[in-house]
Amino acid sequence: MGQIVRQTGDYTSAHLGYTLTYVVDYRFDSNVDDFRDTYLDISASYDGETHWVRYTVHRREVEIDLSEIFKVFFAKKYKGRQILLGHVPIINVNLSFSCVKMLDRRTRKVLESERVELVVVDATCSSYELRIGKRLGGEGKVYYRGYPQIDTYLYSENGVFKGVNILRGTRSITVGDITFYPRGEVTREIDRCGVFLRWRTRYGNWGYGLFSKKYVEEVKRKSLGGWDRNVYEWRERKMVGMTSIREWKLKESVPILNDEIEEYKDLLVSDEVYLYIGERKDSDWEDSDTFFASSQWREVEVVEGNDAYESVTGRYGMSVTIRFAEDVNRRKR
Repeated sequence: MGQIVRQTGDYTSAHLGYTLTYVVDYRFDSNVDDFRDTYLDISASYDGETHWVRYTVHRREVEIDLSEIFKVFFAKKYKGRQILLGHVPIINVNLSFSCVKMLDRRTRKVLESERVELVVVDATCSSYELRIGKRLGGEGKVYYRGYPQIDTYLYSENGVFKGVNILRGTRSITVGDITFYPRGEVTREIDRCGVFLRWRTRYGNWGYGLFSKKYVEEVKRKSLGGWDRNVYEWRERKMVGMTSIREWKLKESVPILNDEIEEYKDLLVSDEVYLYIGERKDSDWEDSDTFFASSQWREVEVVEGNDAYESVTGRYGMSVTIRFAEDVNRRKR
């Protein structure tokens, strides 16, 4: 049987390449490694979907990159039926390895095979940063009163590694053998109105930020072109249509502390950002049924942003420009 060597801890980051190494254990009769026409066939399965990949074996250690397959599996999970607190960014992938040597065009010999289950997190950070009993994310955790916020925690139950989403305002909750205290980990509370964003961080969880309600809106309009045509003695101008793109220029609502800036920086490179358009609560957020309702959020794109450090105060400022999808696209028939 071959040996699977993980270049990770208990969890594997989906977006990191070559996180696995397969070590061929088979011993050839001649005691000389003969890997001519030898291949490593790998199948990866999740939720009834299977993908295959083949590596050519040149030596006993084969470095494996399955990140593209993991991305496909996560896309499938997120497109599934929405649940109360959103999908936990963790999947269990079943992997099957077969080391095969082709004796001739039609004859293949299976030298060895192996199976393993991998716990994968939708993260780009080092897998050593993903630890049992800890929240996905950095140290600073702000609680924005009246806005929906959840955190993903990692835990182990009967030797099985899992994850769970918990409301940030929850005082305590026990999952398996671990009790989490989300409210006790809050570094500070901010109680004010503003423009509230959430984004996918490099840890795979959600980051949150409150920006000033005094923003600058810019609308960019562009013609899709047109043409001229003659109608009797008149020349008529026909327009294809118009597009209109709306952008908001935002600034932080309050200065950002040193242990909070890491999560904010993820906003500048995140490919999944949402603007909260629901109503702000007067107290702690407890209505988990509508947290991820599509009517509460609108997907936007960060097209520009920067952060600035003030050495006198030891705090950060941040400005970002978010772009909405085309608001208007009139096309004449």
